[in-house]
Amino acid sequence: QQQKSLKRRIKRARFPIIKLLSDFDYQFQPSINQQQIAKFATMSFLDNQENIVFIGSPGVGKTHLSIGLGTEACRQDVRTLFINCHELILRLKAAQGKQHLERVMRRYERYDLLIIDELGYLPISAEEAKLLF
Repeated sequence: QQQKSLKRRIKRARFPIIKLLSDFDYQFQPSINQQQIAKFATMSFLDNQENIVFIGSPGVGKTHLSIGLGTEACRQDVRTLFINCHELILRLKAAQGKQHLERVMRRYERYDLLIIDELGYLPISAEEAKLLF
């Protein structure tokens, strides 16, 4: 029953692929502090109301680490959602156009952990940035 519940939480999180922190190759990317990632996996940053931002070139493992932390959050019964930044902006703009922005924002506020992938990958307008932030 616990496994079914975990699978359901992972499915609801909408990860594009399942990645685990234990599968991350720290030898491939030695600049990443393994102890810091392990600390993030405790989810203490949520209790402290802190954000985590992974910055780096394409292919260094930012998405893998994000999904791995999200999967771990699901294991710890943390309500999690994974969404691409561009998709999030499109949804917010559509909601604003239909006068439903507050309702959509409340929906996102229900999550304990919101993982926004590819932030800064595509340029965004000032209006889009205002919606996002």
